Amino acid sequence: MREAKLWVGEFAAEMLNKLRTRIESQLSGCKYPPKAYLSMASMNQEGADCGSLLRCTTEALNEVELQKLVISTQQANIVLNIEYSVKHALRYFVVEKCFDKELVEESVLDWMPSKVRKALSFQV
Repeated sequence: MREAKLWVGEFAAEMLNKLRTRIESQLSGCKYPPKAYLSMASMNQEGADCGSLLRCTTEALNEVELQKLVISTQQANIVLNIEYSVKHALRYFVVEKCFDKELVEESVLDWMPSKVRKALSFQV
């Protein structure tokens, strides 16, 4: 019985790999092929961590404003808001090769949900 369970697990993993390879090869020929693939195991469970899905989705978007839209709607996931706001601010200042405190603050706050921006603006 134990051997059968091991064999079934290995067989299922092999089938999933073959299916994924087939799907990826078909999609790679499309006009707009996917930029990434993400396994979404256990996403049907209550309290599932959607962080990897949100990161993958955000990275796939070409426009900064679309990235802001995805991230800013995730008010419950403030870690992602902070991560992308800092990434974007650093990208800008690496290219411009200058540092301006007010511009950094503005750039970071631009990614935050409106409730966070309002709360932080009162503290200044």
